[in-house]
Amino acid sequence: MNFFRCALISFLPVASYALETKPWLNNLGEFEFASAYTYSHFDRVQNASVQLREPSNDHLLRFDLSLTPSQMWDVQAEIEFAATPRQNFGYRSAAIQGRAQWLNDIAGDPVSWTTGVNLREVSSDSIRDISCPYHARFDVELCSAVGKEWSEKAFWVMRTWGNIGIGIGNQGSPWISALGVWERNWDNHHRAIVFASGYFGFG
Repeated sequence: MNFFRCALISFLPVASYALETKPWLNNLGEFEFASAYTYSHFDRVQNASVQLREPSNDHLLRFDLSLTPSQMWDVQAEIEFAATPRQNFGYRSAAIQGRAQWLNDIAGDPVSWTTGVNLREVSSDSIRDISCPYHARFDVELCSAVGKEWSEKAFWVMRTWGNIGIGIGNQGSPWISALGVWERNWDNHHRAIVFASGYFGFG
């Protein structure tokens, strides 16, 4: 496996966490729009009953819109489009997430803490696609995040946080997702991020 493919694979866990996972809310009353494109390439599927006959080149386009209507709540909507060897470019999934912030270290609490729930609907074509990471046509996940931020003057300089989710679909077995992150910020010009993530199914 060459360096380029290793580099692509190392960034895949970041792409899998498109819905907000950090325990801080966005600016009060502001809409925030984000978009992302992800390319992935693989030529084998571990323990597959029928192995791929040729490499898979997959393209994913994602759009997110979030709003923080109060100091305690935020909501986010997401839509994804995919193009793979198994499906033409088109709709993959849509999700909505709501979160509540119970503690806020920026306002003086020891840590920041959020809990939330997200619901996702997945197209029938994508569910049959090996590159699709979702479990069923309809998924629900409960999540919770805890973090701490250190600031200097106008900017935060370091923060660490983690998120855990427990989910189940309308068919199949439940799963647990976990994410741990350390970030360093230099005057909002440069940023370093180190993270570890896991996705554990029980089926």
